[in-house]
Amino acid sequence: MRRKEIEQIGWLAPTSKNKCMISATVLPAKGKKQETLVVDVSNTKPAVRFCLSQNEYATYFPEGSTLAVKNEAHWCYKMASVYSYSGVNFAKKKGSYTNLPVKISDEMRKVIRTFVLKYWPRLEYVADEMCMFSDAESILQSKKYFESEERKNRVIQEEMDKIPPEPAGFRDWLAKEFEPIHYMTIIPFRKNKHTKGTCSHCGSEVTILKGDVKDKKTICPECGTECNVRRSDYEANGNSYGVVCGYDNHAVLFQRHPYGGFVERLYAIDSITKFDEELEISVREQKRRIIRNGHEICYWRYNYGDSWNKSQYGDGWYHTPPVNTKIYPGTFTPDLVAGTEYKYSAVDRMIGVRGFSPLNYLHRYESMPELEFLAKMGMTNLANHIGGFAEDHGTPWNRLGITKEDFELLKSTNGDVDEYHWMRIFFKRGESSNQAVIKFLIKYSFKEDTFSFIDDRMSYEQIVNFMKRQMEDEHYDRSYTEMVSTWSDYLAMAAYMKRNVKSEYVYRPKNLRAAHDEMVKISGGAALAKRELEILSKFPNVNEICTEIKAKYEYRNETYCIVCPDGIKDIIEEGIALEHCLHRSDIYFSRIERRESFIVFLRKADAPDIPYYTLEIEPGGATRQKRTTGDRQNADFKEAVSFIREWQKAIKKRLSKKDIELQSKSAVLREEEFKELRKNGNKIWHGVLAGKLLVDVLEADFMDVEPDVDLSESAAG
Repeated sequence: MRRKEIEQIGWLAPTSKNKCMISATVLPAKGKKQETLVVDVSNTKPAVRFCLSQNEYATYFPEGSTLAVKNEAHWCYKMASVYSYSGVNFAKKKGSYTNLPVKISDEMRKVIRTFVLKYWPRLEYVADEMCMFSDAESILQSKKYFESEERKNRVIQEEMDKIPPEPAGFRDWLAKEFEPIHYMTIIPFRKNKHTKGTCSHCGSEVTILKGDVKDKKTICPECGTECNVRRSDYEANGNSYGVVCGYDNHAVLFQRHPYGGFVERLYAIDSITKFDEELEISVREQKRRIIRNGHEICYWRYNYGDSWNKSQYGDGWYHTPPVNTKIYPGTFTPDLVAGTEYKYSAVDRMIGVRGFSPLNYLHRYESMPELEFLAKMGMTNLANHIGGFAEDHGTPWNRLGITKEDFELLKSTNGDVDEYHWMRIFFKRGESSNQAVIKFLIKYSFKEDTFSFIDDRMSYEQIVNFMKRQMEDEHYDRSYTEMVSTWSDYLAMAAYMKRNVKSEYVYRPKNLRAAHDEMVKISGGAALAKRELEILSKFPNVNEICTEIKAKYEYRNETYCIVCPDGIKDIIEEGIALEHCLHRSDIYFSRIERRESFIVFLRKADAPDIPYYTLEIEPGGATRQKRTTGDRQNADFKEAVSFIREWQKAIKKRLSKKDIELQSKSAVLREEEFKELRKNGNKIWHGVLAGKLLVDVLEADFMDVEPDVDLSESAAG
């Protein structure tokens, strides 16, 4: 752009403050300099100068322009389209703008139109000259973007062309390792006890009994193949492919890079079954990670796409393959890492480890060369996940920070990192490790800090035995995870009541649930004021928030009402009256403080001052918990469900955009908690819910806002 020449062009004389003038001139081509159209906009003084040539555009703001953010003269790439074509917004005074009518002569219009059509004749259909100017700018902007993308893709493709070809036997190995998923396509049972089905493996039409279908799977009586069951009318639902296994199957091809370093290639293997067609295996290469000279670059591409993209995370982006990923063994020859800094890494010993990434292993080997001795001793599961060593010298068990006996056990069983971590914890505490105890702790995803409230008085073996005994004696009818919370709450209340929590009689009660409930009853009264001050010091905004939400969440009909607490004191009194530990746990006040959830009271309309149910609600009205006397939910709550639904609909018009944002964050936190519980598979072992997954019970207890209550459209602003 001919910036210096353009800055020297004179401006039109000042016009009336109630209108603006537009003028246009063309700088002729000069040597290598392109012909340039210059369009000026002026009011009482020069405002802006739009410049356009065949290959570029730019905008110049003179000093003191009322349209510019800066007072000094400057260039930028703000397009003419940001301004109205029927008028230009000029600042009358700071913070105030007015739209002024534009005056442009026929001669100036002709100058603009002639120049634009000379280079962009397809814009002839555009009636307004400034719109035409703006469209030309947009064409140049798009051209510039696509040229930039083309240059970037060309560089990426040059790098991809350097990747070595797949080994000759790789595709055959994939076909052998990843068999297609077979389906039994059945006619819906309806009310029948049997139906007809067609097996995708043998093609036979067979009779399927209703009792033969378990977890949407059945065995073909003709060929004995396990098949996923799908209904024959599935195609009518808009999916003609059936179930695709998607990312459930992956393979990794690890190769030496011909230009130095290594490349790790991740493949997704899908099994696709079409109606009345043969099974098909789809193999898609999704990622390529290259490590060279200590730096890593990751490339990826969309499903079924051909073009590669450089990772937005840049160099050093780590990717761990799914746990069921299989490693192609054909490239793991003795010369794979020969002559490199990884020649002693023993990476070839790690092929059979679930979720193994060769590149991640080599990254870790750079800072932990001790991984070599773990891999060579067959401790591959530990080598794949260990984060560090206790010592950098001495015997293997000293380096790991465990006993020799534990080391030999890990070695013989190829134990994983969770087992190792608990062995280290036992060793640090001077306790003899107990495999049964460790397996229990791992099974229920307990961590070292889980028992920080009691591990100074009891060994882990004593802790686990105590918890099992509570379940066996049917003193506790919930999960082990909830038992830990109850135990912690009980000891916290006991300490608050000046009980000797160092006494075994107190910290290890015969009946934990009864001791907890009794402590809830006796820890109110005189302690209420102290507890209120304690909470207020930790969460200073709770009282204000409780007052603030009243107008938004309080509601009543002829039968029930929702009452918001005035503050901390009301919540404490509610907990004492209903004999649950809401007021003894800081977590609920913490959630109120950060507006993740709130506490409200469900009361009978004819007795609004008498505690009935305590509700924990999310900002959008979703109800997390509903508890009455003894931290329970009784059958009478079913009668109030319709009222809760009515309340959720009533408050939706009161919700602001901020409430909707808070609801979204709250939902994410809740889903993360549910996901973790489901992953761990925690079950309830006693009571009427025995054998059920804890997360299933929690999800059943949760009352979300019904779909017809669209929170995103109800925000009041």
